Amino acid sequence: MARIEALLAGVEPSYAAEYRVRTKSGDWVWVLSGGFVVERDESGKAIRMTGCLFDNTRTKELEARVRRHAALVTLLQRVAVTANESSDASDAMVEALRAVCEYTGWTAGHVYVLGPGDDELVSAGLWWAEDAERIHPLREATRSMRFGRGIGLPGRVWATGRPAWIPDVSREANFFRADACGACGVRAMFGVPVIAEGEVAAVLEFFAADPMAPGDELVRMLEQVGRQIGQVIERGHAARQLRESEAKFRRHFQNNPVPIYVWRRERDDFTLVDANDAARCLTKGRVDSLFGTRAGVLFADDPQICRELNACLRDGSPIRREMTHRMRTTGEEKRLVVQFVAIPPNLVMVHTEDITERHLSQTALRESEERFRAIVEHSRDGICLCTTDAVIRYV
Repeated sequence: MARIEALLAGVEPSYAAEYRVRTKSGDWVWVLSGGFVVERDESGKAIRMTGCLFDNTRTKELEARVRRHAALVTLLQRVAVTANESSDASDAMVEALRAVCEYTGWTAGHVYVLGPGDDELVSAGLWWAEDAERIHPLREATRSMRFGRGIGLPGRVWATGRPAWIPDVSREANFFRADACGACGVRAMFGVPVIAEGEVAAVLEFFAADPMAPGDELVRMLEQVGRQIGQVIERGHAARQLRESEAKFRRHFQNNPVPIYVWRRERDDFTLVDANDAARCLTKGRVDSLFGTRAGVLFADDPQICRELNACLRDGSPIRREMTHRMRTTGEEKRLVVQFVAIPPNLVMVHTEDITERHLSQTALRESEERFRAIVEHSRDGICLCTTDAVIRYV
């Protein structure tokens, strides 16, 4: 009315307004109306005006749908950012509860996870509620709840791997937490599966103050939320498996009786970055002082080693050879069997077996055999060698 009065008083040249009216059938529709004065008397008083009236319901519905879709996109972006940045699934799930409740206006959210035996769902103790005190009875009732597959709303979500809901808990027969929901003013519940590695890893449950039947768009959105949280769990599993694998490798690496050195490719050279306990023993504990040293410096007098490091990493094939090497750490000359093994993308492990004693023994034996043969060959006496069973070996 204020706009029309301003128009009639000549303050505004025209007016336009949107409002809701109730039809004879009892339905509410949106109306867009507008008009302007077409004639005034000598005193300026409006004596004739014209205008029009449109049913704007469809436009308002489209606008509301666009707003809902934009809010859904914002919600999914929020959850996606949380899922991508979080390394802790618990933090990600609580943030997802918050985001969904703030978008929908639901009272609270809670997380169920698989118990120790993977045969039941138990409370994870993770909640979000704008009014934590209000849902205290519900939290207490939920704390000790256990749900088998297919039992209760969480169990149904677990069994099907699909969202499920209870439109009105007051009408649900044998509802386990009816008293607690009543005390908290909860009328509806919604459950969402969190899928990780193709299996339900957790169930997000939400509580609403009013009876509800969610639309398809909301159901699809909540499924996407569950999948995004599942990615955080999968990353956690992968990180744990990687840590376990690295720890296992580290144990094997350190306990290997063969000295092992690890070289890392850096620009045009290799740098010594690690060694096991056997290598420390071989170098009398001095190898640690060489970490960070470049191969080109360490083996300046034996460039063949640098060439083999490059060839091994380039071709991906192990290289094995026997060599005599003077230890930089001790000054000792050692006979070594060296094997180069590539670990892409930029590491080479060098297994170094000390065969000095064996080599010296073999050399001494060979020299002894040669001296004995020389004595025998130059002897003036006839010599016959035979085995204990009288088999002649040498005359």
